[in-house]
Amino acid sequence: MRYGHLLLLAGTALFASISQADPGWRYVISDIEVVDLGTMGGRESAAHDINDHGEIVGWSDTKSGEHHAFLWRRGGMEDVTPFEGYTAEARGINNLTQVVGSLQHAIWHSPRGFHWHGGSAVNLLDDAYTTKHELEVCVSGGGAKAINDSGVITGTRLGACNRPVATIGRAARWESWSAPWEEIVPLGYAPRRNAALNINSAGTIVGRNRDVDTGTGGFQWSLGSTSRVPLPSVPAPAWPSNMPMTPFGINDSGAIVGSVTLFNTESREYWDRAFFWNGVSPESVLLPLAASDDVNSAATEINNAGFSVGWSDNGDRWAVVWHGHIGARSLPMAPGKTRFCEALAVNNRDSSGLVQAVGFCEVGSDRHAVLWNITTKKTTMLQESP
Repeated sequence: MRYGHLLLLAGTALFASISQADPGWRYVISDIEVVDLGTMGGRESAAHDINDHGEIVGWSDTKSGEHHAFLWRRGGMEDVTPFEGYTAEARGINNLTQVVGSLQHAIWHSPRGFHWHGGSAVNLLDDAYTTKHELEVCVSGGGAKAINDSGVITGTRLGACNRPVATIGRAARWESWSAPWEEIVPLGYAPRRNAALNINSAGTIVGRNRDVDTGTGGFQWSLGSTSRVPLPSVPAPAWPSNMPMTPFGINDSGAIVGSVTLFNTESREYWDRAFFWNGVSPESVLLPLAASDDVNSAATEINNAGFSVGWSDNGDRWAVVWHGHIGARSLPMAPGKTRFCEALAVNNRDSSGLVQAVGFCEVGSDRHAVLWNITTKKTTMLQESP
């Protein structure tokens, strides 16, 4: 555990330097409200994304036990899985209420990406192979993870030839829901597997890559150019390992957050730790843990004001919000018997200072979609302002 304290100091130094960059004011959190969004009549649900209007998407069990995609707005869940006999999860939403995710049917070899925009219209994303040979012998599928306000979609295209379809994933981009899929090849190597996980307003995509030559790492893609997300520098005896580094979120300034696996060369233990990269420095940095006895953490998204969300744990897993002015702060758990929460997405701070995060908490033995309303203020030495 003493090594965990060493890692905490690295993250604390980061936040101190950010705060000193603008000593005239600081963000503070004045209130946090947690809302259990419930389900569409079934036992479980989870929220995966939220836009700047407070509209939320995710998945929920229905009364009949089916696994369906939902859109939460105006205080309730709408089912955006209109096809009978399909299961679905909604993963991303933009500010035009365009929803993307994955659809699955019992007769399909693998899920298909979908796009939804109002009414009951669902558009299946193109995932076809382009060569005659592959069309004859390969199966296809995929899933969409995120969509920006220009309608550009990113996610993963699945495919395999004479092997289980899940063994190959390719980072994918769709210029629009009606456009053919484009493969993103991280770092210039023929990938064994890769995945695109998020996109910002400029179209920069982040994801993870596993290839034969370089192992597993994080990448960012922009205008056809792919580069690595750098590993953090951490005190010995903990070192970044050749285990996964996964960038989950990117804001419009190019700041990236995610999770990196560290290996302690003395205890022979692995940790997952949240990281932050400002997009220009030669190294990323570890975010502080929410509590001194926490062990693992991950940051899942970052907004344009620098608020990141994710989770941190020491047996109990807490949803967490990070900021350079605040450090790490645990978010309240949903009412009920709860020991496990994760925040998966965050929207931009509005004019009143509201920042909203979504994810899930385990309530009893079931997980429920959760919304956190985080009220923030700008504070100076003389006064507080919205």
